Amino acid sequence: MLVEGVSRLLHPLMRTAPASPPTPGKRDNILVVKPASLGDVLMSTAFLAELRANLPQAQIAVLVTTWAKEALAANPHCDRVIDAGSVGFPGRYGWRDYRACIARVRREGFTHCFVLDRSPLMALLPRLAHVPWRAGLNSAHRGIALHVSAPCPPDRHEADIYLDVLRAAGLRVTEPRLHFRPQAADRENVRQALSRHGVTDARPLVAIHAGGGANPGQELVSKRWPSAAFAAFADRIVQARGVGVVLVGGHDDTAVSADVAQKTTAPVADLTGTLSFTELGALIESCRLFVGNDSAPMHLAAAVGTPTVALFGPTSPAQYGPYRVPSSVVRFRPGRTGEPDPAEVETAVAAAVRLLEL
Repeated sequence: MLVEGVSRLLHPLMRTAPASPPTPGKRDNILVVKPASLGDVLMSTAFLAELRANLPQAQIAVLVTTWAKEALAANPHCDRVIDAGSVGFPGRYGWRDYRACIARVRREGFTHCFVLDRSPLMALLPRLAHVPWRAGLNSAHRGIALHVSAPCPPDRHEADIYLDVLRAAGLRVTEPRLHFRPQAADRENVRQALSRHGVTDARPLVAIHAGGGANPGQELVSKRWPSAAFAAFADRIVQARGVGVVLVGGHDDTAVSADVAQKTTAPVADLTGTLSFTELGALIESCRLFVGNDSAPMHLAAAVGTPTVALFGPTSPAQYGPYRVPSSVVRFRPGRTGEPDPAEVETAVAAAVRLLEL
């Protein structure tokens, strides 16, 4: 309530007359502020693609934290990525970092800015950097000094909320989807990694991500389906469909993947913590199915077009579910320990079988 009150007070004080909106055919210098996290930045790739389709001549830069910039690796819809360090992660940056970021943005001479973040400090940043036209999210009146704003309904998908900013600015949204483009070197590195684990293309592959729920400044492990449930699922899907199973994730997920591998009776290849983010994208792209928690790899699967079984506990699939990719959401009861819930496992297996048959 305090942040909302301060934001209401600052908005009329910081507001300026808007410049002309971005125009097709002009080489506008556009900044998109989308600092974090990996999954959220991946969900902004639909916005970036539609922005590029509307403004093909514009120069588009994205301000993103060091932690999340890999989500935009080789993205064809932005011209460059500006590394904001930790600016944008609550509690991870100070006023000196914020002022330095403002100064850097000011030097770039941006003509327009889109803020895809709910933080009032992020909304205020382009105003302090003298960007003359500003649009963005306005959650609980936190869109300080924006000329054009879009609300953040709690039941609307996050990717669609970002796209609503384009609509509010009078731009078209036609066929939105997430985008991530692994490179040939990533695909070759993945092929070699799978070969070292004895995995060939003789069987369709299912990628399982049992981790997630951890970002700088936030940890929500209740987003994880229990490792025993993933192990039971892996055994069942191998038996039912004869697939190969690959465990994936980042360095923070190695312990939970090892726990899944220990609990399975079916053979699984554990590549957790051994791949870069771009290589992870290439691996998931090569799989027939992705199964995982609400986390960045789940959005990465949508971005490379891999059908997905998404496990959701405390978070909302309406807001964070797989975006515009063949998928099925399985809800689970957070906080469960010990033996897996047979009904949850059965629901996940049935969903996986349906998607594998597509």
